[in-house]
Amino acid sequence: LTYTVPHKVDYKMEQVLKHVKQVLPKIVCYLNIDKKMPSYQQIVSAACLRFISKLIQYGHIMDNLKDSSIFSAHLKRGQSFHVRCTAIQLLALFIKNESSERDLNTILSLIEFDQSPFIRCYAAQQLYKLPLFTKHQDCFLNNLHLVERLWRLLNEHQDFNLRCCLAQLYYTLYGRTTPTCVPTNNCA
Repeated sequence: LTYTVPHKVDYKMEQVLKHVKQVLPKIVCYLNIDKKMPSYQQIVSAACLRFISKLIQYGHIMDNLKDSSIFSAHLKRGQSFHVRCTAIQLLALFIKNESSERDLNTILSLIEFDQSPFIRCYAAQQLYKLPLFTKHQDCFLNNLHLVERLWRLLNEHQDFNLRCCLAQLYYTLYGRTTPTCVPTNNCA
């Protein structure tokens, strides 16, 4: 069976919200069931997180329910590797769309303190694949604290792959020039 969508679909917002209200409890139920009886690599949880992210992205979840804590909760150790990678990817997308400094600090803390080298590199890769801002874009996330933290992470870690990912992130955000948020010294 294949499902086809007609070319001219005229949905009313009330109908869409009604369908979301019916589907969202089922998604949460599947998410909870996958915690009690885990599927292989908790693939059901990863799919539920992706679905919730799509609902947030397309505006089907109201503003008061837009919260990244569901993604942050799945970043912790003890979750499946696949679920953690999905949560990192979705949190990076959430940071890009919502410009959340708290979530950015969550991912940077993950890069700094997580025990898995792959998870640390993957988190840095997701940040440079979905850049928070561009070199000349004015964004409140572009601040001196972020520059110093990235520079410190870049110089502290001994892991070569992580340093390469952090260098790519720094280059993606700031390029070869001095970041605009860094005060200039007038030493001539």
